Amino acid sequence: MRASGCLAIREGTSVNLPQEKVSLEKAALKDIIRRRWETELGTGRQQSKEVKDQLDTHISNVKGILNNYDYEIFCMPNVIANTKTMSRNDTKDYLKHIEALAVGYSSVFGNDLATLLLIGLTCKSRSVSSIAKYYDNFSSDINRKAVYYDNLLQKHSDFMSRVNYEIKVTESGLFKFFRKKKAVKLKRIASRRTNRIKAIEKKRSTYRSIISSMSR
Repeated sequence: MRASGCLAIREGTSVNLPQEKVSLEKAALKDIIRRRWETELGTGRQQSKEVKDQLDTHISNVKGILNNYDYEIFCMPNVIANTKTMSRNDTKDYLKHIEALAVGYSSVFGNDLATLLLIGLTCKSRSVSSIAKYYDNFSSDINRKAVYYDNLLQKHSDFMSRVNYEIKVTESGLFKFFRKKKAVKLKRIASRRTNRIKAIEKKRSTYRSIISSMSR
């Protein structure tokens, strides 16, 4: 009995089967989902290999952002219907806007809510101009937040410059010993403000990164 158990482990049959089964199930699911949206394709240009490759690339890009199959299941039928009468360049522009918004939505709201927003977006935005409007509005909102933190950072940095100057003055001269308490108080203020500046810099960096990632 022990020998047969060792043989099974050596051959790897009992160890690898579960993993192989999961891989096969994933492949089957992916194939079913793909065939489902492919049935939505019309005739003529939409049946061409070029269009299918374009949609495949788009799906791969969005999946890389959201890390799920929900977009492919719920949004692709809408995308196919919306791009049915578009030119190649308009289709490309339309898909790029969706991908940019997927980045922005997932960065701000998380993947689950981003998916819901994209479902609504692909239902409502049926033209390049329509989806461009949502892109412009969202990116403008993100940019406003980045500018707000730019200004806030500048305000706190100016305050820190004044505090540091005052610390320097307080700790210099013949009477610095008598100003020790004031110096300690100023340094405590500077320390608190430094922590706040770091938090502001982090938020500003986040919004600037989103803007950069959303660039088409």
